[in-house]
Amino acid sequence: RFQRILALWTIVFNVNGNSHVNWDTLNVGKGETLNFNAVNGANNLTIVNTVNKGMTQVYGAINSNEGVGKLIISNPNGMLYDGAKFSTAGDLMLTTQALDVKVVEGKVEIKGLAKEAVNGITIKNSDFSVGGEFNITAPSIEAVKTAVKATKGLKLVTADGQNYLVAPTTSNDNRHIAVRMETVSVNGNVYVLNGKDIVNFVNGGTVEGNLTVESDGNVALNYTNKGEKLNVTGDVNVNNDGRISYLKNAKVDGNVNMSNSGGFVEVGNIEVGKDVNLKTTVKS
Repeated sequence: RFQRILALWTIVFNVNGNSHVNWDTLNVGKGETLNFNAVNGANNLTIVNTVNKGMTQVYGAINSNEGVGKLIISNPNGMLYDGAKFSTAGDLMLTTQALDVKVVEGKVEIKGLAKEAVNGITIKNSDFSVGGEFNITAPSIEAVKTAVKATKGLKLVTADGQNYLVAPTTSNDNRHIAVRMETVSVNGNVYVLNGKDIVNFVNGGTVEGNLTVESDGNVALNYTNKGEKLNVTGDVNVNNDGRISYLKNAKVDGNVNMSNSGGFVEVGNIEVGKDVNLKTTVKS
């Protein structure tokens, strides 16, 4: 277990095997750097960080080198990345699900504890460069004016039972925003898996790839905007079961496929390079 107060330091963890770092608190201040480095020729390592106390607040930089295949940070108390710079050569996972982690004979065993995740992850004015897949799992995920480069795509999960997440259950009359992306730029595919709550893209943004949303709730893609367009270079695929499904003020280079079995589909002021397929099922 490590307990550190970071004071304008660069802290380096050199590892040559799969590792579990159990922090009491984990915060990185402005101008501070936390590095995870695989050494002595080690490669494709998994490094899991679990945090016990307080929200993780990152205003500085976190990096992992090419020997680290997967970097995981788990803090059930929530996370805030504000002005952060995050760079990984391999996969990155941020989660507020409590994890049980064991390293047995050099192998990492990870299980999600049967405990509801109730706190969210907020990312503001930050820059993420992920050499593999970028997974964020939490009951609520908010990203504002953030740039993300994810070589193997960005995956946002707020639904129960996915990627270790045990999210709280909300009734149809108690919906809240589960995913909110405001003026976010993503270089890579974006996949959103949501429960009964709201997926909301606000004030434009850019997805250099495909945007796919699977939701049991409402989906509002750029319904609220100040004239800013949502630009998608690939396809937009939405399959939901909520009261509404919107796509507004958007430019899509590929296809638009939207299907809603719970309510209605509405599109407006969209420019599409290929086909548009809109569907509501007999249920609605």
